[in-house]
Amino acid sequence: MAVLTGFIAFGTWLVAYGVQSLVFPGFKDGRFPVGAGFAAGVASLWLAERFDLVAPAQTPPVVDLYGKDEPDERETRA
Repeated sequence: MAVLTGFIAFGTWLVAYGVQSLVFPGFKDGRFPVGAGFAAGVASLWLAERFDLVAPAQTPPVVDLYGKDEPDERETRA
């Protein structure tokens, strides 16, 4: 997912830089394309998480780490 997000951010940066160069030929500020690329990357990660395309941040453990090691007090003793 990180690679795909990087491609989306870089592609958005290229498109924004190209549009900026065509619309404002003498304007050489790089903040707009970088901001657009960053926003597209964040939006793609948010949408991927929103639609469950990425794994959860924490998976449940295989072993119950918080279980009791002692036998249950309700068990009858022989």
